[in-house]
Amino acid sequence: MLNIQANKQVVWLIVIITVIILSLSSLCYNLGHSVSTQLSLLLVVCSLLFSVYVNNYANSFTKNELIFFLFLLGVGLVFFQNKSIQNIYLVGLMFCVFLFLKRIGIKNHIPISIGLVLYAIFEGLYGIVTFHTNLTGAIGHFDNAAGFAVVQVAIIPFSIHLLTVQKKVMKFMGIIGLLIAVVAIYLSGSRSGIFSASTLVVLYLIYGCRDKLLRFSSFKKLAVGITCLIGLLTFIFILYQIKKDSANGRLLIWKCSINMVLEKPLLGYGTSGFKTRYMFYQAAYLKDKPESPYANLADDVTHPFNEYLDIIVKYGIIGFVAFLFLLALLMKSVRVGFKQKKYAFFSTLGVLIFGFFSYPFQYTTLIIIMTINLWICLSLYNPEPRIFLSRLVAKPILSIGLAFAGLFLLYNTIGLMKNDREWGKIREGSMKFSEVDDVISKYENLLKRGFEKESFLFNYGARLNQSGDYRKSIQIFEKCTQHVDNSQIQTYMADNYLNLGNYVVAEEYAQNARYMRPSTFLPLYHLVIIYNETARYEEAQTLALHIIDKPMKIHNANSHLIKYKMKQYTETGVLEL
Repeated sequence: MLNIQANKQVVWLIVIITVIILSLSSLCYNLGHSVSTQLSLLLVVCSLLFSVYVNNYANSFTKNELIFFLFLLGVGLVFFQNKSIQNIYLVGLMFCVFLFLKRIGIKNHIPISIGLVLYAIFEGLYGIVTFHTNLTGAIGHFDNAAGFAVVQVAIIPFSIHLLTVQKKVMKFMGIIGLLIAVVAIYLSGSRSGIFSASTLVVLYLIYGCRDKLLRFSSFKKLAVGITCLIGLLTFIFILYQIKKDSANGRLLIWKCSINMVLEKPLLGYGTSGFKTRYMFYQAAYLKDKPESPYANLADDVTHPFNEYLDIIVKYGIIGFVAFLFLLALLMKSVRVGFKQKKYAFFSTLGVLIFGFFSYPFQYTTLIIIMTINLWICLSLYNPEPRIFLSRLVAKPILSIGLAFAGLFLLYNTIGLMKNDREWGKIREGSMKFSEVDDVISKYENLLKRGFEKESFLFNYGARLNQSGDYRKSIQIFEKCTQHVDNSQIQTYMADNYLNLGNYVVAEEYAQNARYMRPSTFLPLYHLVIIYNETARYEEAQTLALHIIDKPMKIHNANSHLIKYKMKQYTETGVLEL
């Protein structure tokens, strides 16, 4: 029986995990999926919570906890090189959540399971209820089915944990959590979610039957292994057939990503390397293989749909080895008191499996769940001797550090929220045919305040292009390419240089856009104009005929208009701009 003080901590922890995460994810959904706003809000809440507990903060750490803090520091330094405030906030968020759990210091992790399962139930129900309003499947408060599905996968082991508790209420909650998770993952349509959840359950069953399996003869063990392997491959094949085109698109991304790795295998391309360089490798691949079945599937890509490949592309083999080293440390820590830690371990394992086919670590809510898992694996029931810090030194440093951190976070949070809100108003105003000069002046004011969100820079550059300020548009798009580069940016750059009469550079950008996304029509249209303006009439006519015969991946007014203009051009020899 827990005493009154312990009960207060239990209730407090459940409230923190369920209410705050759920309410903030809902609020950030209404704010337009702003990552910076979401992280900022979470950090401010964490800072306020710490301000309450700072005077009683425990001043000792285990060796594994110090390794974890050093790891966060290293990650922070990497992100600082990219000058991305959002990524810096992410590191701070993990640190704050970890320290908060350490301060709670609860030894019975049933409250954690209750909090996480309650959150999964609320999120799952919301996704199921709103399923029919989303054409892409159930997504809940997320902007993508992947984020919705991976959260359900990560919390499945905690639902199983509640099934082992003697209290009927806990068992009932565990059953509801599992049922909602199954329905939610199925309705999400996420093949990564279906595969990782199924694999996780199978691994959990194998663990439960480990004593019986160990008594099997070598032949029976081999037969079981082969059966599992065949079943796994069959399951993968079935999932592949469900959305074959989508799966083939990911195969293209993996092939091009491997080509990137082969060119810079050791150190990689840096934090923004994939977003800024990948599309050029895709263009090179499709240029060499114009008849490739992947050509019509190619699209603008910002992630390789594989977290491990993403690490290798960004940080090279050296970075990936460091990641494996951290996993090894985690496994070593889990071995101590595994029965108490197995739910966090299997939760982490489910996310790691999901990471082979998607991008789970792009979601803030999952980062919080993974931090909770890390805390359980590194701290809970850990018999390691504690490394004591002087109270005289530790308490002032922690108090002053948290005070400054809180002020810094609060200041930046207000600025980020203000800029995000203003950016939303500008974007809304742009769609309502506001005065061009007025809208552009608002863009400029926001840029002067240091707001350099990818979507903002892209929209600003596009708006300048539409208003005829081609030189300024080029400057903004060049700034945007420091964060991301794709066929749309290359197309706008081609149009800018075309209107400035620089046909050589315009052709280079148009060719890049053409091979980055072979299914698009606008880059081809620009090339016809360039050929016609530079008296390369035969090339222009040949390309015009190609556009007329080219099938449309997605039917839209612009593509039909371009086809019409090309038909007029081949018949009259006059190109209507």
